[in-house]
Amino acid sequence: QPTLDMPEVLWKAFVDFEVAQGEHERARTLYQRLLDIADHVRVWLSWARFERSLDDAGAAENAREVYRKAGARMKMAGRRQERLEVLEAWREMEREVGGDVEAVERLMPRRVRRRRETPGGALEEYVDLVFPDDEEQGARFKLLTRAQQWKQKKAGSGSDSDSDSESDSGSDAESDADAAAAS
Repeated sequence: QPTLDMPEVLWKAFVDFEVAQGEHERARTLYQRLLDIADHVRVWLSWARFERSLDDAGAAENAREVYRKAGARMKMAGRRQERLEVLEAWREMEREVGGDVEAVERLMPRRVRRRRETPGGALEEYVDLVFPDDEEQGARFKLLTRAQQWKQKKAGSGSDSDSDSESDSGSDAESDADAAAAS
């Protein structure tokens, strides 16, 4: 992910100005617009810190909502490391406010050592992040794949007579076409 460039830094300064003026709704709107332009993890984290900093009864819940949206966006984009950054910041906030740290812990990924072949043919080890909801999705996908294989196997063994009749009817159609061409 590229670092924030100059236009985004100006946007952030504008957000800071609105916060200093007490214009919280306008600051939220600016954060949303900035994310439409530059979907950067630092913008998400800044927005969550802003929400948490407000002297509002729902400040922590507003920050949680920003963390949820950020995590979903990072997941959808396949940005695992940034998704981890969001979860770590969220967990830290929950510790500070005395919230449900365990709920965030359940979303944290496992670090798994894997191997892959390099272009030179050598094997290299790397650490992959495996998120719990990705594992669930993988298990569902495996089940679906097995069900489709079973269905194809069943259809393959039970439809041998059907495929013979189709080929026979195809031959008849070719014979009819040949007869029509001859006349």
